[in-house]
Amino acid sequence: MIGHFLTLEHVVSELRTLLSGGRLVGAWSQRKYVATLVFEVGAEQIPVVIDVSPRDASITTRKTVHRALRNSIDVFPDLLGQRLGAVVKVDADRVITFVFEHEVLHVELFSAGRGNIVLCRSNTVTDALRARADRLGASYHIAADTASGPLIRHELTLAQDLSTCALHLGKHYAAEVCHRAGIPAMSRVADLTSEQRTRVLSEALEFVRTCREQPEFVTLSANDDVILSMTPLHGWQIVAHHDSVIEAIQHVVTRRRTMQAFQEQRQRRLRMIDQLSGKLRRTLQALQDDHAATSRPERYRSWADTLMAQENVHLSGVDHIDAINVSTSAMERIPLRSEVNLLDNATSLYTKARNAVMAARQRERRIPELERRLSELTRERQAVESATTLDELPRLTEAMDTQQKPSSTAPKFREFALDDSHTLYVGRNAANNDELTMKFARQQDWWLHVRGASGSHAVLRGVRSEKIPKPILEAAAAITAYYSQARNASYVPVVYTQRKFVRKPKGANIGAVVLEREQTIMVRPSLPEGSLSDE
Repeated sequence: MIGHFLTLEHVVSELRTLLSGGRLVGAWSQRKYVATLVFEVGAEQIPVVIDVSPRDASITTRKTVHRALRNSIDVFPDLLGQRLGAVVKVDADRVITFVFEHEVLHVELFSAGRGNIVLCRSNTVTDALRARADRLGASYHIAADTASGPLIRHELTLAQDLSTCALHLGKHYAAEVCHRAGIPAMSRVADLTSEQRTRVLSEALEFVRTCREQPEFVTLSANDDVILSMTPLHGWQIVAHHDSVIEAIQHVVTRRRTMQAFQEQRQRRLRMIDQLSGKLRRTLQALQDDHAATSRPERYRSWADTLMAQENVHLSGVDHIDAINVSTSAMERIPLRSEVNLLDNATSLYTKARNAVMAARQRERRIPELERRLSELTRERQAVESATTLDELPRLTEAMDTQQKPSSTAPKFREFALDDSHTLYVGRNAANNDELTMKFARQQDWWLHVRGASGSHAVLRGVRSEKIPKPILEAAAAITAYYSQARNASYVPVVYTQRKFVRKPKGANIGAVVLEREQTIMVRPSLPEGSLSDE
């Protein structure tokens, strides 16, 4: 409503009084769509800020002159020094014209991004704030008002007709006239009785007269919107009264921008909460649905015990064995790795059992934590939804942090028990990698990292001979490859060496190290069966 025809009539009247006899002494732009004109009136300088942006196009004044030292450009230099002769509103459109001694400046307060400020001499465009190249040299014409009179277009509703007819009421004032006339806004013009037509026309003309003569202006609020009006409107709450239309415009623009910032911030906060809640729910559901995991340790251990009970534990080259389970006394088919013997398969199954136990403990620890965070996020969402201003929006809390922090009981490094003797520790981030390698690892521990890609450092502890047992090396390298950027590759080269051959150069970046000697193994990135990734 700050660009409404009736509002602009009051703006022009107030500008005439403020700028009478003024001389233009400054003109610049430091924001897209916005120009500041400084008029010297007597001993006073009055800045006039013209905003032709798609939203809230307006003309306002400021109390003091302020120009940014940077990011501002001079505009309309030919106008400097000229005196203002008149300020007029074009009857047919939302255009306010400043008439100077030699030129005129047309302020086009159009919507949908078509607004502009155009300088003309003898109806020829000589300068423009926007689309300057397209406007220069063109003739300037004000389109005739082609809107029809009220209550002529029978196919429209009453509200539609009053909004767009020659009275230029707009939707809010049209709705008010319908209310005052006591006729539903959705009534078709063709269905109005003669008495209703007379009453509507009388109310509309009286409303326009009242708005033009009204010395006071009000800021109104309803349904998260703020408008400027010349008179109170049905269904709108009065926020403030103003004696100056320019002061009223400034108040409305400020409130709208504040409300817009609040709405954008609230929507961002809600999206963030919903995205994080969805991620946590999916993780929680996966953990809760993993019922089979609860029986894995017992199954792996019973299979291992069964293999150890066989007469020929050195049997190899078979991918399964049918045997009576020593725990259940039932005949079972136990899957095997054909490249190793029954003893090695049993050792691998015992390791899987231990890893499955660790995974179960991890689930027991994570489920309550996930449930707690989801409960907190639900409360946070309710608080954000109930907020009505920026000040009421709750601050970001730990529950809304998109990076889940390890609980105090969580281990500092990822930990994998590969068998009774060998344990692999894996870093969680660059700083954690440094701590793992340079502080935690012992000189005789083995160090692993993916070649040619970013990833976690890994430290293997428990190797008692000069070489790492092949099954242990393959398992450790596969885990190391999994926690790298090459996770989705078919096979990945992983380098390994003892910690004593790893050093960190002075001034090197976090996580960066140099190897003095190394070996390489190709593996498929994977985690031990029964393990859960914490990423």
